[in-house]
Amino acid sequence: MTDELLLAAATGLIVGWGYFGGLWLTLQRLGKYRRPHRVALIGFALRTGAALGVFVLVCGRNPAAWGMTLPGFLLARIWWCRKMKA
Repeated sequence: MTDELLLAAATGLIVGWGYFGGLWLTLQRLGKYRRPHRVALIGFALRTGAALGVFVLVCGRNPAAWGMTLPGFLLARIWWCRKMKA
């Protein structure tokens, strides 16, 4: 059980890192597009769908594992915010 929870926490960290890195890339490129709102919406949908898909694959129906993905995801957010000095 502990290994599964550690895997979930690590997954949250990795997925969060990718999610917020993708957000940063999307925001960097918005000025290049004629319709930036579409790019932002598509980027959001892709990032969210990918994150949820990975979480479902790793956590399944285990509520404790789902709960462990959140701290990892939030740690990735904190890392990106500090890196970008936001």
